[in-house]
Amino acid sequence: MGKTDLLFEHILQEAADGGGLFFLDPAGHNILPFLPRDRWSDVIVFDPTDWQHPVAWNPLQTDAHPSLIASSIENAIKDSVGYTATPSPLMGQYIRACVYTLVQAGEPFIGFPYLLTSQPYRDRVLPKVTDKYVADFWRAFEGLSDKDKKFEVGSTYAI
Repeated sequence: MGKTDLLFEHILQEAADGGGLFFLDPAGHNILPFLPRDRWSDVIVFDPTDWQHPVAWNPLQTDAHPSLIASSIENAIKDSVGYTATPSPLMGQYIRACVYTLVQAGEPFIGFPYLLTSQPYRDRVLPKVTDKYVADFWRAFEGLSDKDKKFEVGSTYAI
């Protein structure tokens, strides 16, 4: 029996015993048909490829420390585009600044590109930032010319 089969058997046994579990499978396997029918009402299927039934989820809405959230999202972005390290120092800097800002301002993750491209959005969000280093980052960003802003923001286009 392989690791996947062993894990699958453990999941099914846990469900049959009435236990709770969280199953995240990036390969898209549907375990629902294998679970006991009386447990189906306990299941939430989160399938980001199902455009007919989208699930609203904001990864920034958590009690975790902003630096942990920023680091986790930066790593997820690197993994998703196949980088072992951030391809440029600017990219990592912008990811961290945007995530910190969104967390501190209580904004959803969808605001990420707007922080980089929309002055009205920044004008609304940045006053909510309390972290000195993040505020300093955005002050320096606002001091750039439009041409330099476009150049620096270009480091994030791999996202």
